[in-house]
Amino acid sequence: MKNKHILSCSQNGNPFLRFFTLTCILFLTALAVSCNQDSIFADISVEPEPKDPRIEGSPVGLVEFNNKVWTAGRGSSKLHCYGDMGDATIGWLTRPSPGGAVISLGSTTDCLYVLAGNPVSGTLWKIDTSENTENTENTINITYGLSRIQTIYTAGDKVFAGVSTSADNKTWSVYYAADTATSWTLLMENTSMLTGAAVDGAGNIYIATLGKGIFKFDFSSNPPMPGSAGDDGSPAAEAVVDKDDNPITTPKVRGIMNTGIGADSIVAVTSNGYILWYDNANARFKVKSQGGPYFSGAMTLWKRYDDGSATWVPALILLGVQSSGTYNKGYREINVDSSGIPLDGASPVEPGSLASPAYSSIARSDRSKYEASLYKYSVVSIMQVSDAVQPYPRDSQNTSVYVNPSGWQPLILASTVNAGLQSLENGLWNAEE
Repeated sequence: MKNKHILSCSQNGNPFLRFFTLTCILFLTALAVSCNQDSIFADISVEPEPKDPRIEGSPVGLVEFNNKVWTAGRGSSKLHCYGDMGDATIGWLTRPSPGGAVISLGSTTDCLYVLAGNPVSGTLWKIDTSENTENTENTINITYGLSRIQTIYTAGDKVFAGVSTSADNKTWSVYYAADTATSWTLLMENTSMLTGAAVDGAGNIYIATLGKGIFKFDFSSNPPMPGSAGDDGSPAAEAVVDKDDNPITTPKVRGIMNTGIGADSIVAVTSNGYILWYDNANARFKVKSQGGPYFSGAMTLWKRYDDGSATWVPALILLGVQSSGTYNKGYREINVDSSGIPLDGASPVEPGSLASPAYSSIARSDRSKYEASLYKYSVVSIMQVSDAVQPYPRDSQNTSVYVNPSGWQPLILASTVNAGLQSLENGLWNAEE
């Protein structure tokens, strides 16, 4: 009866009821619009003011050479370096690429390597430490007749070239040359694409591939001796085990690095979310974490200032993420020990999130700014700039002692896919100008 009574009043045109109903509708509509506007304005308030990146598109590199960070836009004919500009100020300088359009960069202590030209079969150039940004002297073409070079990586005093040997790019060979060499030496063949190289504290070099695993070589012997070998004596990938020591299928390795100075500081990441660590005592890679995102292979050790020791100590590894989605990209962080090895039980988490470690590259209060900036882009290279490039604050009375009274943090640079070079300064990610 109650429902019928209300219907009857409405049908009879009760003016009070019509007025009351209309008022409620208008109030609720205004409230919804207001809430929506509050959300829009909140999003705008945290959106960093956009800048034009110094290096547009998809930069390559982020390698350190001659106390500078070097990078270049993929396909650009310019090299960019960040460091001392010669007048005690830190900034960017530009010089021409020795071989035209840049494909990739690599560096050792004494040489900068530039792969340029045709992306299917690049030309490799070497620039030694007497080089500067004003001339092109001591720039040497070291392709030495090697064709179809498509990737390069460096470790120790050597450069490694990934050479495609099949039309479908499924079969590869890896060659190497020392800084002083005048020819290439075949390291292994019938493998997959070269995706990284790293040297441990004992001088062993690890070669990462996309599909065939990671290979270890002792370069103190000639020819280099593989850590593992097949029945025919050819190099074999190092074993990989999970957290319970069960063997697992060779993962697709996207990147590898030495995070410290010891023989046990080799860490690698895979496209299916594994973080691997080389257990030197048992001569195998072990899964430190799994179930992560699609790691791009970008990795850097992040150091924090320790008040007790007045030094910068390892705290995190920053891991670049690649995705075709709109968000959920950027990078992740994982806790490490004093040697840069991921802690047991640690998992990669988003920077500045509630799940982030005790230390993070960004404050939780700046999390929304990160989500409105780098979080939207795939990160394919990342680097916390070193003390050699950007001198860290020191005691004015004793320059061998670090100080950090204001919570200063070193610059972090990140190469993205199609969003140019980005940088983290004062808690804010934005385009590096």
